[in-house]
Amino acid sequence: EFEERSEILLKDFLKEDRFQAVCAALRMENINLEKCGPPNKRSYERACGDLPAVIGSCMELLRSEAFFLLLSNLTGLKLHFLAPNDE
Repeated sequence: EFEERSEILLKDFLKEDRFQAVCAALRMENINLEKCGPPNKRSYERACGDLPAVIGSCMELLRSEAFFLLLSNLTGLKLHFLAPNDE
């Protein structure tokens, strides 16, 4: 599917209880956000300062070597040095 639409769906990637905990923390916690990028394109907000533990652990997972290797294997893109070359 990635080759056809340039997207992948990681259905049920997070366990339901962890997903709900992250959602609840994002709704309830006072997270400081700073605006990044020019306002007319690629504008986004980035969390700064201390994050709730559940969000911190989720961010740690999404930034991990293992996650980049998984994405490399699912997409065929060389996102990690251990990913195979398709050349």
